[in-house]
Amino acid sequence: MQSLEVWWKVRLSIFVVLKKKVQSLCFLLAGMKFQNFWTRLKGIISLAVLINSLFFLCTVLCQLSISVKFFTDH
Repeated sequence: MQSLEVWWKVRLSIFVVLKKKVQSLCFLLAGMKFQNFWTRLKGIISLAVLINSLFFLCTVLCQLSISVKFFTDH
């Protein structure tokens, strides 16, 4: 039961981090039309990094769910 509690805490902390990243990216993209080329390029790179982070976090979540399922079943 304790592993399930840890699992939910991990999911919540990942969600909070993702929410902050998405909010900062939205603010950056909203102000892009007033900015120069280099700032736009920085925004596009930030978007690519965010997408990469999302894929990585999804992989971690899948591994954690498999681990939690294994330990709770045995």
